[in-house]
Amino acid sequence: MVLFIVPIVIALLLVVIFETGILTKGTCDANANGNFIMAALMELFTLIGIPTALRLFKFGIVERDLKQGGEKSLDALKKWGTLRIGILVGLLLANTILYYIFMNTAFGYMAIVCFFALFFVYPSYGRCLGDINTEDNTDIKSER
Repeated sequence: MVLFIVPIVIALLLVVIFETGILTKGTCDANANGNFIMAALMELFTLIGIPTALRLFKFGIVERDLKQGGEKSLDALKKWGTLRIGILVGLLLANTILYYIFMNTAFGYMAIVCFFALFFVYPSYGRCLGDINTEDNTDIKSER
């Protein structure tokens, strides 16, 4: 849960820091080549990263890892769930910072999309149990 909430708070703090003038906005907005290259790369990373993170648990190797049962499923859920949230929060923070560096609205829009995509992978207890298919794993339910 910390991995989910802390990056959102950091992104909001970045917005407050830049909007209040503590850090200078648009420090690289005159660099058109850098702006174009970073925008193209982040659009590519964001377009690949969001669907990958949202569908990560449907990939064969990940799904098999999650359906092993018992403690192995919990370990796999921690590993793959951390990766899933890490992809989205990494994109969120990178796009937020790049928005304020280049003042290019494309970065801002991508950060907003990443923010909303995070709520589709919210790590609630019920969702975690559903992800590892624990209807027959009563030992995991009793550990709560």
